Amino acid sequence: MRTLLVVEHFQQQLNANGRHALMAAQQLGQPIDILLAAEDAKSMAQSLSCWPGVERLLLADHAVYAHQQAEAMADLILHCSQGYANILAASGSMAKACLPRVAAALNTNMLSDVVALNKDLYFEHPIYAGRFIERCQWTGSGTCLLSVRASSFEAVEALDQPVATIVPLDFVSQVKGSQFCQDLFEMVSRPSLDSASVVLSGGRGLVTVDAFGRLETLGNYLNAAVGATRAAVDAGLAPNDWQVGQTGKIVSPDWYIAFGISGAIQHIAGIKDSKKVVAINHDPEAPIFSVADYGLVADANDVIDQWINYCKQAGVKA
Repeated sequence: MRTLLVVEHFQQQLNANGRHALMAAQQLGQPIDILLAAEDAKSMAQSLSCWPGVERLLLADHAVYAHQQAEAMADLILHCSQGYANILAASGSMAKACLPRVAAALNTNMLSDVVALNKDLYFEHPIYAGRFIERCQWTGSGTCLLSVRASSFEAVEALDQPVATIVPLDFVSQVKGSQFCQDLFEMVSRPSLDSASVVLSGGRGLVTVDAFGRLETLGNYLNAAVGATRAAVDAGLAPNDWQVGQTGKIVSPDWYIAFGISGAIQHIAGIKDSKKVVAINHDPEAPIFSVADYGLVADANDVIDQWINYCKQAGVKA
């Protein structure tokens, strides 16, 4: 039996989380194939063929897979599912939309947001907003479907030469259920929350949209990603794609710097894999100080302004 890893992409760029998911797949101790579904995928396929430990790259190159819509992707994964003991992907929008559909079609269960696993099919994943880790074992007779939290696994390094055999697929999904309209996104020069080594994040303590604008300016100076709590997003202080936490993005930077964040358990669940957490809050009793490696009791707005001024005086380019 084999393991199938489904990779995600956007705008002809592979999602970096796929290399983390490959590390997880290797721990299952079975031969690994990768499934890439895209349009004009030659360049991405060449990159994937250099990922270590991959034997075959199943390539579905067709316009119907250009945007990885859930109906078409689930149909394709279901078509490829025979012969695979495990099918997995990095936790993300594609996995959340596709894998439950496949699980339902196969009349099996799915494990979500796995943070540890082994070849005996023991899995660990967080429950109760990350307060506890549940350990379970797959005992089903069919295909095991799972999504893995990328931040819990190291990324594999690509090789200099291809190692995987590219196998073209002629299957074209005919499933209809939705129509692609357009991508709505903003191009920024800063790193993304998924891959940044430094994340600056703001909470309700920043109070105004202007304060988050200054946080964004600081992020430009430091080449850091910018995030926000759910409370700040719900209050309209920051855009939805900045949200960090259990219901937002799970991050694992080298440095997570929290400005005016109290530290709700749902937010902590999204940052607990960070190597170092710095908390800046005017309230010395704020819960976030209990999980922070470094803490500063101060007005977060003042700290942002001081840091920006220091960058300007030091000649740092934004």
